[in-house]
Amino acid sequence: MMLPSYTPPSPPPRYLSAAGHGEKSLAHTPGARPAPTSTFTKHEGRTSIILDSQEDGVERPSYGRHAVVSGVIYFENPSIVAEVVIKLEGKLEVYLLSTGDSTSYKTLNTHCRLTWQTSGNGTTCPNLVPFRFHLPPTFEYEQEYHPMPPSYEILSPGSSGQFVRCRYQLVVAITKRRSAVSLMRDKIMTIPFNYYPRMRPEMPIVSDGYDFFASIKMNPGEWHQATSQSQPSSGDLSPITVDIFIPATRIFAITDVIPFHIQLSGDISSMRAFFPELPPEVYPPTLQPLETSWKRKKSRRELLRLLLMRRVSVQVHGQRSEHDEQTSEGTILPLPPDIFTVTEPQELQLHWRGEIMCGSDLAVGSFSLPNLTFSC
Repeated sequence: MMLPSYTPPSPPPRYLSAAGHGEKSLAHTPGARPAPTSTFTKHEGRTSIILDSQEDGVERPSYGRHAVVSGVIYFENPSIVAEVVIKLEGKLEVYLLSTGDSTSYKTLNTHCRLTWQTSGNGTTCPNLVPFRFHLPPTFEYEQEYHPMPPSYEILSPGSSGQFVRCRYQLVVAITKRRSAVSLMRDKIMTIPFNYYPRMRPEMPIVSDGYDFFASIKMNPGEWHQATSQSQPSSGDLSPITVDIFIPATRIFAITDVIPFHIQLSGDISSMRAFFPELPPEVYPPTLQPLETSWKRKKSRRELLRLLLMRRVSVQVHGQRSEHDEQTSEGTILPLPPDIFTVTEPQELQLHWRGEIMCGSDLAVGSFSLPNLTFSC
């Protein structure tokens, strides 16, 4: 039996990180930032702890998801050291101010023990003692595994508020040799550190410079639409429909600039009641404002605000508490056609576009734990 001759396929085209001539980049996921190369050092007496892979000049070391906590302990006089125990500890504390209920549990607990003997052929402690720990991605609580939470601390105001704190620390316990001549005290050195696990969104945000109307027609799957109605206080007016569009991923990095689009729909009578500060000449002659005297107090863009809020939900011993806090405010710009040029007396649509970012002091995204939920 004769088999057909085999012809190897042509090699694939050479990959380039940038779009070539006649090509267009449809989506781009930036690569991970290069690992920091500086060190963090803590001195105490004649002992120093040096941590690797840190940013320059930081007040507290930081680590991310699956990070390695590594460094060395330096002893100026290692002959007095009998044992070194190195620990990584994490603890979450939740306290409800209204009821006094509280709960806490460990989120990280790992250690390494190094002992040096002086008798027989035992070794003595070296000047430099290296250590290396892999941060686990999860912790066990009530026989279930949960993602290890980020460092966080919040105290919401008022008697019905909450206190939530998740903290991590490196602990080095040094046991010194005992002698008949001198009884030297043991030493414990502690270095608090931040744990900020990062993850990338599954989908990229719509490309910069997008045109919403073209994008929603060609790629409606790129947008998520949320709809609500603004009910008028007067029974003679119909409600105004509010539609907000944000990128469909709905998961963003803390540093992302998030685009959005706002659409208001309703008859012009309801719009006139919604924008009472507009001057009479913007309406058709048959739909003059209800009062002839008016004062322009705010521009149209100032009548709408888009806020990014964080909700902290806590449940302890059956008692539940929720707290909302503002993290940032978006920039909103009206899109044509403007209400000043509207002449149709019936249905009217107004559009705004804008962008919003997380607050500059926001270091932690959303996460969920037993009895505790953070969401934006």
